[in-house]
Amino acid sequence: MDKVELSNNSSHVYTDTLKYNSQTNVALFESYTRIISDSTTIYSECGWYNTNTKKAHSSKATKIISESNTLICDTLDYDEKNKITIGKMNVVMTDSVNDVILLGNYAFSNEHLNYLFITDSATAIFIDNGDSLFLHSDTLFATTDKDNNFETVKSYHNVKFFRQDIQGSCDSILYSVKDSLITMFYEPVIWHEENQFSADTIVMELNAEGIKEIHLTSNSFISSKVDDSKFNQMYGKNAIIYFDGKNPLYCNIIGNAQSVYYLTEEDEAGNSSLLGVNVGIGSGIKIYFKNRKPTRIVTYDNPNMQTYPMKDFPEEKKTLKGFKWHSTKRPMNVKDIYKHERK
Repeated sequence: MDKVELSNNSSHVYTDTLKYNSQTNVALFESYTRIISDSTTIYSECGWYNTNTKKAHSSKATKIISESNTLICDTLDYDEKNKITIGKMNVVMTDSVNDVILLGNYAFSNEHLNYLFITDSATAIFIDNGDSLFLHSDTLFATTDKDNNFETVKSYHNVKFFRQDIQGSCDSILYSVKDSLITMFYEPVIWHEENQFSADTIVMELNAEGIKEIHLTSNSFISSKVDDSKFNQMYGKNAIIYFDGKNPLYCNIIGNAQSVYYLTEEDEAGNSSLLGVNVGIGSGIKIYFKNRKPTRIVTYDNPNMQTYPMKDFPEEKKTLKGFKWHSTKRPMNVKDIYKHERK
């Protein structure tokens, strides 16, 4: 192995068997080969390399390693001069700078223009001390700075993500890395333990501890399931949920606030029983959480509250206008991020 060496000023080809055309400057190889240049190393078992244009093609056992990432795929086209990389089929890109693994069947990157995208069953795994977030969509597009740090990450069409403590679904996401803001568009829904958050647009603000705030804009719902036919529902024009990194602390619902909240009581054995239902409207609602569950609801600014015993609760008041429980959209494990509802 590596019995043949082909070198010029900036690159070296090491292989067992090599065919070289001096007129076209193309080297053909069909065995284990390393192509080493100033910025990358390519491993391949079948392909070609042009020593003049610095273009390479690999169609078997392909791997390309640069300073910041490693790309494995079935087929590779690499243009060293223009810093363009194209990977096709079974693409796995490991980015050590941004602690992310990108998967898909087509990847394109242009280092000169500082962007990359991956499509055809695109998946991003954001690594975070063993609590990784898995995100899937039709296409992922990322822009980087001169040091290859992510500036923005766009994920669009059929987006779903899963982490043990939080899951989400929407049509598209924009992650502004510098601002630590994740914006979800078109039918966005977030699930956090027993809570479901939905609105026309959702923005998550992150910090070093995890989630700082979740902003719900227009048609905002904070909901939780009581049983198969009963749901706590809090609605308003806009809402902000404040977190301590992992757990919700409290929530402000602002504008045209409405609520349906089931009152429960626990006995000494920990069994819950329903006491009644609190229905209210007001300019705003404040929800307090304990152990990730809503425990107290305060309606303020001209509140109109009414409590019903369970037997007297009117059927027409059980569901607020526009409320939906999106259980079929929720990914319950990593595999579920690849499932999509038929419309």
